[in-house]
Amino acid sequence: MHWPISNRRPGRWYRRLAIGAAAAMVLAVVPACGGTSSTAKSSTAKSKTVVIAMEQASLITLDPNLAYEAAWFIFGDALYQTLVTFKSTEVSQIEPLVAQSWKTSSDGRTYTFQLNPKAKFADGDPVRAADVVFSLEREINLDGPGSFMLANVKSITATSPETAVIQLTTPDFTFLSILTSNSLAIGEAKVIQAHGGTDASDASKVDTAEAWLDDHSVGSGPYVLQSWTRGVQLVMVRNNKYWLPEPAVPEIVFKFVDSASSEQLLVQKGGAAIAIDLSPDQIASLASDTSIGVASVSALEVVYMGWAASGPVAGPLNNPENWDAIKDAINYAQLVELSRGAATQASSLLPKVMEGGLPSSDALKENLTKAKQALTAAGNPNGFAFTLTYATDETAAGLPTSLLAEAIAGDLAAVGITVTLQPELYVDFISAYRAGTLQAIIHSWADDYPGTSDFLPVFIPGGVVATTRQDWPKTASDQQITNLSNEGFATGNAQARASLFSQALELLNQDGPYVPLLDTQAQYAYNKTEVSNVIGNSLWFIDLDQLTTP
Repeated sequence: MHWPISNRRPGRWYRRLAIGAAAAMVLAVVPACGGTSSTAKSSTAKSKTVVIAMEQASLITLDPNLAYEAAWFIFGDALYQTLVTFKSTEVSQIEPLVAQSWKTSSDGRTYTFQLNPKAKFADGDPVRAADVVFSLEREINLDGPGSFMLANVKSITATSPETAVIQLTTPDFTFLSILTSNSLAIGEAKVIQAHGGTDASDASKVDTAEAWLDDHSVGSGPYVLQSWTRGVQLVMVRNNKYWLPEPAVPEIVFKFVDSASSEQLLVQKGGAAIAIDLSPDQIASLASDTSIGVASVSALEVVYMGWAASGPVAGPLNNPENWDAIKDAINYAQLVELSRGAATQASSLLPKVMEGGLPSSDALKENLTKAKQALTAAGNPNGFAFTLTYATDETAAGLPTSLLAEAIAGDLAAVGITVTLQPELYVDFISAYRAGTLQAIIHSWADDYPGTSDFLPVFIPGGVVATTRQDWPKTASDQQITNLSNEGFATGNAQARASLFSQALELLNQDGPYVPLLDTQAQYAYNKTEVSNVIGNSLWFIDLDQLTTP
């Protein structure tokens, strides 16, 4: 399941291929206006409050079992915790969090988690296996936008106060990556139940806890919710019973604003410490300002070109030799240059940082001689024509999709391929693409969770993109791609699994009806005189608990 940005996180969130203008977020450091009983890491930190100005954008709820929109994840990471986690972009390196250890059965169906006995909620009560069961069962039974991530779960049980067991219907040795999602956070069961929450099978009809959870947090994260005034601000303060090293910043105030234009000015003038999701042009304009630094992190999004491989709309694109001509004719370096630092060339249909991701050296390369040879082999040495559709109200890495389409059309024209550009509004574009009625497209795929299983299966023969959207029929030669992918997900050895995924991706580059274009990056500008230790995260923007102030 893959949600449009307006209805889902990431995919993933501001830095992704977003509908309309990207939401802007600004962090400012000001003298603390309120108190907290927490003891700061330093005397300096006691006098600082971090103010984050941002568009409220897609934030709908703070209920951890219903929240899945773009803006949720920075809040979810600060207020709640998950069983396991990862650092920065090291998404394939799963680390303990609420669970201090785990075991995976030899068949990849059973995961047994031993909880950290030190883990406790903000009220001081320990995090128990019963809370894990309740939170994940409630996620499933509320049937919210993130519940699909647990579709493979057969059962969740507590075998002891500190042991939770998750059984899957089918083997999946990559399941831990799903559990890093902030939409699968662990909340305090008894408190949620006391305010109308339930994990019963009819939770979607009878659960009434959302309204209360919009005003109160019940997690074990470094911060607790103090207040949320919709459209105005959200305030969180340091959790004074936090069981891990306490954050340096005692209070964070999210100010919801309706303009992104002030973001750059604030960070330059010192009224802002960090600006999240400035456009590539804005970031580039700050290059000469020595007081400004820029932190980049993988956005876990791949922008790609795809086309109908067969059927009534394919036309000349039903010939794989023509696919080769397209792949060889594109000036990939030019596309990266257009992104102005907000992307690198995609090496495959999987972000480089993910398990099995290919290195930059394996990316497709421009070769006009080979492109012309492919056209000759296809029987149309003078080229052919097709229609390329894109959404006018989308951006990829802050770059209008129209610019990518125009650049690609120019590249293909150099070898005789005529491209008719067909711009459409996103709502019309995505409807037609999902129906499989477009000849060729430019689009992106962003993560619902940071796992290879959210990317690779949709593009291989038999996957939703390959089959429903692009009519790529299964053939004996292409079946090898599917076999490698399936074998990877059924392989317990991480090194062997990554190798199998990589082999599948190499074949997709070679034989698939796709051109991986850009591997997008999130860019954060920060004022060096106001903040330090700004660590980007591919899932929840930045690590708020790691920020320090002068």
